[in-house]
Amino acid sequence: MKTIISALALLGLLLPPPGYGQAAAPPQPWQPPEEPASWAEVRRGLLRQGPEQGLRQRPWIFVRALDRADLRAGEYLANLAASEDPTTPGAVNFNAVVLIQRPDQSQNWQVRERRMRVLCPEPRMQTMESTGTWVPYTPTPDAQSAARLAWMCSRVQ
Repeated sequence: MKTIISALALLGLLLPPPGYGQAAAPPQPWQPPEEPASWAEVRRGLLRQGPEQGLRQRPWIFVRALDRADLRAGEYLANLAASEDPTTPGAVNFNAVVLIQRPDQSQNWQVRERRMRVLCPEPRMQTMESTGTWVPYTPTPDAQSAARLAWMCSRVQ
């Protein structure tokens, strides 16, 4: 009996785990998460203030947020559209905004909006300078970055 148990234990060590050698399931496509109620309230308040200190009226889509004691930052995008520039086929233009509050310094919000695009075939991002020139933009790396770019590109193709 002891030999059978030892053989089974050894066999368990030698056999690959279930699913071994099979391709991993493809990751689910990225979708914008539901906007948390606290961020919806921030966005509505900044929309009421208007573009001088607040937010422009656009169909903002919540992308992600960071909520810490020292920093609150929310990212949104709007107006995803295929580029009409014939020199950048497959590009997607959009408005991006970051809402920033540093509660330990001020309760006021900073609103940083910019025009951006994704060059989908590559994929890489660019931002438009005040001169109208597109320049490379390197976002902070994160695990969902490529999936977000793919989602943005899929919206207009």
